[in-house]
Order: sequence, then C-alpha cells, then structure tokens
Amino acid sequence: MSPAKVSRTKGTPGTLVAPIFRPLSSGPAPQDGGRHSPSASSACSSPGGPPEAATKGDIQQILGRLVEVQQFIVGELDKSAHAIRTEIHAVGARTSALEEAVTTLSRGHNAAINRSNMLVERIQHLEQQVEDLSKRSRRNNLRLRGLPESVTSSALGETVMTMLMTLLPDYTADQLLLDRVHRALRARAAPPAGPRDVIFRFHYFTSKVAVLRALRHSPLVYQDAELQIFQDLAPSTLARRRPWKPIADHLRGHGVRFAWGFPLKMMAFQNGSTTICASLAGAPAFLAQLGLPALELQIPDTSLQPLEPVEVEWECIPASGSPRPPP
Repeated sequence: MSPAKVSRTKGTPGTLVAPIFRPLSSGPAPQDGGRHSPSASSACSSPGGPPEAATKGDIQQILGRLVEVQQFIVGELDKSAHAIRTEIHAVGARTSALEEAVTTLSRGHNAAINRSNMLVERIQHLEQQVEDLSKRSRRNNLRLRGLPESVTSSALGETVMTMLMTLLPDYTADQLLLDRVHRALRARAAPPAGPRDVIFRFHYFTSKVAVLRALRHSPLVYQDAELQIFQDLAPSTLARRRPWKPIADHLRGHGVRFAWGFPLKMMAFQNGSTTICASLAGAPAFLAQLGLPALELQIPDTSLQPLEPVEVEWECIPASGSPRPPP
C-alpha cells in the first residue's frame, strides 16, 4: 500500500520548503551578523504562525548579496594575484641581474685563470731553460767528496792532479788540464765536522768523461781512504731530484742501472731496453714495468699547478614571445 501523500498547500503545516527559501527569523541572524532589519522578517512571517515560503523579493535580495560577496572575493583575489605577480617580477628582475653579474664575474675569472695557466707554463719553461744554462756552465765540473780539510787550498790543485794521474796513468798532465780547483761552501745538511766538497773544472770535456768511466772500475783513493766523485749540479736540480731519492736507492738495491734526463726524468736500463719515468706519479707503473716491488712515495706539492675554470650552471631563457637564440 502506497504511503499517504503529504499536502503541500501554502500556509499548511505539511508544506516542505527549502532552507534558503524559509523566511528570516525575527531575531538577528547569526550568519549575517544581525545586519538585516526586523521588518524584512515580519513581512515574511506572521507572529505565532508557521513560516511562509520565500517571496520573489527575498530570493532577489539573497542573489544580490551573493553577487556582492562574489564581486568582493573576485576583487580580493585580483588584488592578491596582482601583488604576487608584482613580487614575482621583482624577484625575477633581481635574479636576472644577479645571474648577469655572476656570469660577468665568471667570464672575467676564467679569463684570468687562462692567463694564469699560460704564465705558469711560461714560468716552468723559463725555469727549465735557466736550469739548463746552469748545467751547461757546470758541464766540465766534478765534485770530490771526502778529501780531508788538512789539504790546504794551495795544495788542492796538485793533490787532485796526482789522484787523477793515478786513476788515468795513460793520460798526460796536459790532457788532464784543470782550469780551477776550490772547495765548495758547506751544505746545510752536511755534518759540521765533515770536510767540504772540492770542485774542479776540466779544460777538456773528454777528460772528464774519461775520469767518470775509469771510476766504474777503480775507486779514487787518498791516503787509503776512498773518495766519492759526483757530477756538479745546480742547486735547483738537486732540489728537484731529492724526492726521487727513494726510487734511485730502490734501483741501486736491485742492481738496475739508471741515468737522469732533461727535463727531469729517470731512465732505467735493463735487459737491453730503456724504461723512462717522467714524473713521480708514474713511478708505480715504472717499477712494475721493471719487475720491481712497489714503493710508497710522498709526492710533494711544490710545482705550480694549473687552475680549473668556473663553469656557469644556468642558461639564460628568453621571455615568452621572444625568439630563442640559435644553439
């Protein structure tokens, strides 16, 4: 059986009305802050009677208020959006200015880096040339170590000549002519009680080579004491070779012959082949190629190293509507 239908006649208690169409109460409404007048509510309802349906004027009044609220919200949103756009444009302008400034600084920095690296290469080349000139001036020199200080300066020439004649009996005094003989300054690392080195210069380079070859087979002796003879090198060359000393001692300990090259490099001779080491960083591969155990080396950071340029990590993007630059 179907339920009874509810009568919806105007003014009857069974009439169903949507909340928005119900008449306003006589008291102040909580949603509008009590701004509507009591006369409006009295026009839509009777005291002590049931609420009446909203009239066309009530609906128009509500719609008018909704339009006002909508216009107010739209206006506030426009103001907020305009303020946000203005701030974004200001931040974008400042960011663009900063990027341009940093780009200019980066380019100037990279130009200075390139010029600095070029100067470093020139300095290293000049240092090598100066070192080579110093070597050439010492080319005919030999350094004698271990000769007692009891040998006076006036007797140095005669004493050295006598030892050389003993080492090379087939050479005459004219062939072993010495331009000068003198004692060197004491090295900082040398013991204070030890004798100073004696430097003597041959007039003929071939005589110096003959002395070095003879020393491979027989030592130079003075008063039953064996002396040492070295090539007279520039202080800069000795300083650059000092970090290589562990490698040189390692090669001597394993009976591997070696020689120094220019610019600074080490050449090892083994089984009829020559192995070259041009830097301390290549020492592990150098020793491995010779079949020798590896060494732990400390590579000094004394040379001038090239600097790395700075890379810009952003790209300028043109504004909307403007053409993009060609790649």
